Amino acid sequence: TRDAAAMIARIVGVLAAGAITVHTQPAARAPRPDAGTGSLRGRVLRADGRPLPRATVQLLGAEHHMVRSANSDDSGRFSFDALARDEYTLSARKPGFVQLEFGQRRPGEHGQPIALADGETRDRIDIVLPRNGAISGRVTDANGDPVEGVTVRVLRSIYVADRRLL
Repeated sequence: TRDAAAMIARIVGVLAAGAITVHTQPAARAPRPDAGTGSLRGRVLRADGRPLPRATVQLLGAEHHMVRSANSDDSGRFSFDALARDEYTLSARKPGFVQLEFGQRRPGEHGQPIALADGETRDRIDIVLPRNGAISGRVTDANGDPVEGVTVRVLRSIYVADRRLL
């Protein structure tokens, strides 16, 4: 151990004197597997067609399992660049509005995937978010008097295999 300590002291002394110059090169960056040349651009709009600023837009790639997020600007516009060839799902959300995917017609359904080729730019990928709704009312008996302790449920009607389900 005494010999090792002496050797380390000599190396440190040589380095301090500047007799040895060490050159380092920056590490090469590995290419991102999800980097590409495609772009998706669109707008987030209200149901009346006005822009919806500061909505969160999320992009999910099927093949590369890539997730990106962006916020719409004051004009409701968003953009995702440097995208690889893939099939993407795009969704938007904002408090007070229903979260939807691109191409989705109703809550509970799936949206339409967006196939993007290398170098392709897709514009007009617009998502319209309707406002959240509310139901209010009073439960009364046959005489119009309020009824206490009643449980009220709201059910959505859907059709599965031509049968109506609640």
